Amino acid sequence: MSSVRHDWYQSEQRVVIDVLVKNANNRNISVDIQPNHVLIRGDDIELELDLAHEIDTTKSTFKIMTVKIEIILQKLVGERWSSLTKKEGAAVTATASFTSLPQQEPAISLPNKNDKNWDRVVKDAYEKEEIEKDEAKQLNSLFEKIYNDSNPEVRRAMNKSFVESGGTVLSTNWNEVSTQKVEMKPPTGTEFVPWE
Repeated sequence: MSSVRHDWYQSEQRVVIDVLVKNANNRNISVDIQPNHVLIRGDDIELELDLAHEIDTTKSTFKIMTVKIEIILQKLVGERWSSLTKKEGAAVTATASFTSLPQQEPAISLPNKNDKNWDRVVKDAYEKEEIEKDEAKQLNSLFEKIYNDSNPEVRRAMNKSFVESGGTVLSTNWNEVSTQKVEMKPPTGTEFVPWE
């Protein structure tokens, strides 16, 4: 079994775990979400997490995407988690002591301008992802239309330029691409790093 990288972030109500898996949607992934435990299995991968706190499994979900598995866990108690998982050998216990305090005026809590609404951040991220998916579908449809409506020479140019450039160039000019290898041209400000 190969090791699996994962990262997590949280809001007051949710914990989101991103499990980074190349070609996740082609690996027969299964995700088992239990109140204190998450288990992910697939072709040649396994990740088991003993959660630091209990979650509501009825409101927890997951999505399997191309390069990651996104798991959204609904917290039972709206509190910040100091860690995602239980620490090795440490028992999770809660203690409380009550003492009689003199009556005080209630403190007024003013919102801090630096406080983030993490639910809004998560919602915005989902909306952005849906917009990007829709734009990608529209762009893909445009390329399909160009490809299907073109002559064999244009199709050869599109195939050759796309494959040789690692998906960074798409040309319809066969005269331009037929005589030499098409160089990779990553977007400005980025560099190509092969993913192993």
